[in-house]
Amino acid sequence: MVTAPRRKGSADEPWVFGATDESSKIHLAKLIEWDQARPGAAQEILLRLPGMTDDVADAILDWIDADSEPRPAGAEVDTYAEFSVPISPRNGLPPNLEELLLVQGVEEFVLFGESRIVVQKVDDTPANRLDEFRPWVDYLTVYSGCRNESQSGLPRVFINQSNLFSLHQQLTRRMPIAWANFIILLRQYGPGDAGESSLGPELLTLDFTQPAEFTIDNMLDVIDSAVSVTQNDKAVRVPSPFSSDLLLMQHQLTRLFDQVTSDSNPFSIGQVNINMAPEEVLLAVPGIDEDLADKILAAQVNASDSESRRNHPVWLLTEGLVNIPTMKNLLPHLNTGGDVFRAEFWGRSDDRHGIYRCEAVVDATGLSARQTYLRELEVGKWPFLENQAQEKE
Repeated sequence: MVTAPRRKGSADEPWVFGATDESSKIHLAKLIEWDQARPGAAQEILLRLPGMTDDVADAILDWIDADSEPRPAGAEVDTYAEFSVPISPRNGLPPNLEELLLVQGVEEFVLFGESRIVVQKVDDTPANRLDEFRPWVDYLTVYSGCRNESQSGLPRVFINQSNLFSLHQQLTRRMPIAWANFIILLRQYGPGDAGESSLGPELLTLDFTQPAEFTIDNMLDVIDSAVSVTQNDKAVRVPSPFSSDLLLMQHQLTRLFDQVTSDSNPFSIGQVNINMAPEEVLLAVPGIDEDLADKILAAQVNASDSESRRNHPVWLLTEGLVNIPTMKNLLPHLNTGGDVFRAEFWGRSDDRHGIYRCEAVVDATGLSARQTYLRELEVGKWPFLENQAQEKE
């Protein structure tokens, strides 16, 4: 049996069969990156977690940041030197979340929930009521990653490669000729609006001896753009086939972003899955405010109606939740499904007396999936109904 980790441990908490996408959490490396871009952001993010306090948030950040300077309420080497068994803070990304148990003020039940230890009742503030408690492992990760691939499993075409002839061949296998031609022209000439006449990109014969002079940093740059080329000694305007019309974007951008990329890396680390992330994680993403987070959460509830169109974060734009400038800023931080998963694995012997339970993280960002984390867990009775076991085994 494979289930999502069950943190609260109450008898009426429903079982969720399958794994949890680690991209629905905040990667600790991104926490530091976002804090460097906007000082104080990391503490704000951590303080949204249930039961988090200023001193514990600062202590966690002191443990994972690169410097040895303590934050206002934090803890660095002098603090840990006074422990009964002195230790030194890592000042870097920990290999797993268990290491955070070494951080001053971090308690196991707050970090991991009842799946590890019997929960003690914390103070009765609204953020800490036991019936609302979710442990920090549901919000934080050191593992998330996402392959740079299409929905069919093919590597996306890197649009900034230097060989334009090869690029064009790759593009025409995956999209209309007008789209492919315009991308090549934009790479060759950059944006331009000059020209007394216009000509559709599908009608042009491309000159592949013309080198690439322009880099497309964001695929949204193709929308409502144009290129100026010379035909018979006259400037001709070539308009983009990609329009900001909402209906056209819904058709065009979902397909375009599934097939091409401006990022040459085979996988990304720390992007947030907007189709699954809770509010606390969404609000951590630079550029997502409470209003947008509420809209995303509402869209998650109604996901079945638009599931096929939400295979790329650009659905925030095509469904009208954000404008183009906002979408450009958000794109590097988002995905709609990662390739690293956490789950609990349950097994039992044929006589149903021997029971085994563990929690593992499986990383499928490479050519073959690999186990990156394993912890054996305590187990009592077999918790599943017989019909559940038969359906899922």
